[in-house]
This record gives sequence, C-alpha cells and structure tokens, in this order.
Amino acid sequence: MTRAWVRQSVCVRAAVVIGVVAGCATARTSIESSTNLKNTAPVTRLLIFEDLQHAFYSADLYGGFVERVKSGLTSCGVTASIEQAPGLVNFNELVAGPIETFHASSVMLIFSEGEDVHHPSNGTDTYKLRFKLKLLDVVSNKVMWAAESKVYMTTSWTTDDVENGARLGAAIVSRLQDDGVLTGCPSAQ
Repeated sequence: MTRAWVRQSVCVRAAVVIGVVAGCATARTSIESSTNLKNTAPVTRLLIFEDLQHAFYSADLYGGFVERVKSGLTSCGVTASIEQAPGLVNFNELVAGPIETFHASSVMLIFSEGEDVHHPSNGTDTYKLRFKLKLLDVVSNKVMWAAESKVYMTTSWTTDDVENGARLGAAIVSRLQDDGVLTGCPSAQ
C-alpha cells in the first residue's frame, strides 16, 4: 500500500462520512426572464399554481422548493399560497374562485416543460428539469414577468434533496427581486 493511496482512502472515507451526515446539494439553476411591469399593481398577495410535483423525483425535493419559495416571498413582504394544478397549461384554465378567495394581487403559473434523466450504472442519476413560469397581474390579466428555468442536478445516496429543491425556490425569488418585480426584499436575499 502506497502513501498516496492511504491518503486518498482516508479522504474518501471522510467525504463519505461527511456526506452521510450533511448531504450534498448539487442543483444548478439557470433562469432566463422578461419583465413588463408597466400599469401593473405591486405583488403583495401571490397565488401560485404549479404543476411540478410529478417532475420532481422525491417529496423532499418538492418540499424544499415549496418551503424556500414561501419563506423567500415572505421575507420580501409578499403573502403567498401555493396550489397544485396538475396539467396546467395557461391562465385561462384557472378557476377564479381560488384567486378571489385568496384576494390575490398576482398569480404565478409554474409548469414543467419536461425532464431528461440519465441512470448510469454507478448509482448517480443526472437530471435536467425544465420549467416555464408566468406572473400575471390579476386586475389587468397582463403577464408581468415570464421565465424559463433549467435545473441541473445529480443524485446519489448522499444528495440533500431538500436543499436541491430549496435552491430552485431561492433562484426564482432572487430572479424576481433582480428583475424589479419584488421590491420589498431585504438587500441580501
């Protein structure tokens, strides 16, 4: 046994132990967006209709996403509610009831555009998830913000699915802030 192999073996064992305890987040998110805020009301009460749960491979990934979106919006002074809407295609398919009941100033639609999954034999799966997002002003029914998001991640037994989902949620809130849609956010979001 050479000294280099012993060092590598110890490092690998330490990484495995740390990975089991802490987990790893691997999600990288890219978001391309456009904004048209002219003649729209500020976002104060946001009702989100999403069609994501089937696109996420685990309940933890989905839960991390929902929690981070809600907490991020709350920190920006926005009251938010998230509703599942399987098969969501566009705003016209939504029922006015939930919008009126929640007294929403804005509605966000988030829906899956598909996913690519690779299952190599090494136990680490690679995912590329694609989403479309639209933010609409309730009064004018005008699209205030539109985006396409791609999420790239790998998963294994050491992956922290909650944190991977949270990264997507944080990226969406951060992009809304950067695009001037959310104006009440703390400076270090």
